[in-house]
Amino acid sequence: MKKEKEPKKVIEIDEKTKLLKEIVERVFEVDILNKNRNRAFVDARLVFCYIMKDRGVAFNYLGKLLDKHHATIIHYVRTAEGYFKSDPMLKHKYNQVCDEFYGNEICTENLEVSISKKIISRLTEENEKLHFENNNLL
Repeated sequence: MKKEKEPKKVIEIDEKTKLLKEIVERVFEVDILNKNRNRAFVDARLVFCYIMKDRGVAFNYLGKLLDKHHATIIHYVRTAEGYFKSDPMLKHKYNQVCDEFYGNEICTENLEVSISKKIISRLTEENEKLHFENNNLL
């Protein structure tokens, strides 16, 4: 006997989230709730999730909103910066969404600050390692 699927719960979204969703869908010319796995759809969802995560929204909430597993949302957020670096068109669309959503270049600044923090963190770890090795030589 098959178990009947429960109807999906409707996720309530605030006005800012609705606005971002509309902007992303207009810029990418796709419906981010569509299950399609073509690049344009995936890129649109990635940009949406990346900006929403910057706003402090939980992975689980984003997963429910987009009908995706939260691990997919984590993957979007973790890989976004790499895609922005390697795909100029994606970065352009990301900046376009940010410009419309925030009204300025705040996303580009956040991206650069995020990358700078990662570089500083790696250099600090490397410096501590070298300092430790140097002390052991003395």
